Amino acid sequence: MELESSRDTLPPGKHSARSIAPLVYGRLHERCSRLMLGERDGHSLGTTGVLNEALLRLGDFDEPKWDSKAHFIGAAYQAMQCVLIDYGRAKKAKKRAHVREPLHPDMPVADRAPPAAAAEEYEALFQAIDRLAAEDPEAAMVVKLKLIGMTNEEIAAEAGKSLKTISLRWKYAKAWLARELPDGRETTGVASL
Repeated sequence: MELESSRDTLPPGKHSARSIAPLVYGRLHERCSRLMLGERDGHSLGTTGVLNEALLRLGDFDEPKWDSKAHFIGAAYQAMQCVLIDYGRAKKAKKRAHVREPLHPDMPVADRAPPAAAAEEYEALFQAIDRLAAEDPEAAMVVKLKLIGMTNEEIAAEAGKSLKTISLRWKYAKAWLARELPDGRETTGVASL
């Protein structure tokens, strides 16, 4: 894990996307590139295009609404996934004939890229995360960051929280999602780490 330079550290309080994006753009581009690995060959959206569209979807770049870099990264990653899902819907991609395992936060990052056929599963997951955010925003943030492959240690460092706090939020979030996700996804690994 890289240590932040003092230049990358944010003071307490709310921050605008304009102040956070330059600090995390490289990391987001790398995560978006990994996310694109699961897309079909010849996909007309490139990594930079998906990332930039996702950043535009986050809203007013000057509005101070982000608590931390971790908060921003989680929202940006979710927006990237939504861009790909929306693109897949627009192209009316056909579902794959073979059976796929349901999506869950414990899957390796490379296995979670959202092919168009997985749109409904991602929607269910995002809706569950949104419901969790209404109940426990910190737990929802942990889930979003786990989805992009961050460790508890990395999340703790990004969010400025203790490792114990992040571990407890993750344990709670996994149990909450296992209960909330349809189709028996609680048996596929959401509740175990």
